Amino acid sequence: FGVDEARHAAKKHQARSDLAQLINKDGDDHVGVIGVWGTSGTVGHSSIIWEAYENPDVKLNFPCRAWVRVMRPFHPTEFVQSMVKQFHTAVGVGVLLEGERKEQDLAQAFNGYVNENRYLIVLTGLSTIEEWHQIKTCFPENKLGSRIIVSTEHVEVASLCPGRESTVSELKQLSAEQTIYAFYRQVLLLF
Repeated sequence: FGVDEARHAAKKHQARSDLAQLINKDGDDHVGVIGVWGTSGTVGHSSIIWEAYENPDVKLNFPCRAWVRVMRPFHPTEFVQSMVKQFHTAVGVGVLLEGERKEQDLAQAFNGYVNENRYLIVLTGLSTIEEWHQIKTCFPENKLGSRIIVSTEHVEVASLCPGRESTVSELKQLSAEQTIYAFYRQVLLLF
């Protein structure tokens, strides 16, 4: 999947989408994955995702939210700890984790959040589909309509993360050379 294919597919399916609407779209109780990719660098890329992440309706619909940059090498414990800290803040606990939690306690806290709540996770910096396969095992299928946004500079990663046949939609054209696209499963658009 390349730049020309993304542009052609976006024009074929629909001209433009709003990321907050894609995140909030009902009709699927499975975890929905949205791959976001920009055509020329990342100027404006993060701000579009941040705007949707901070959208009041998104905040209301997703009580557990976290924004995580994928680090290399990947350390699952640090990854989960970062999310648990953000979940505490998002749900109003107001107390950040004190020091290092034991791995078992951390896993229990994380599982409690992601199994019992509708969550929104933004992952930035993914560069390979192998990283995605390693990371996605952290997130259970909670049947609550949770969402994961994968923000990447690699069109292949953005198009493969949603799985199955993905639909592509233009989120915003910043200039003649810079466009930001979202890849997602068509089922997210059902009413």
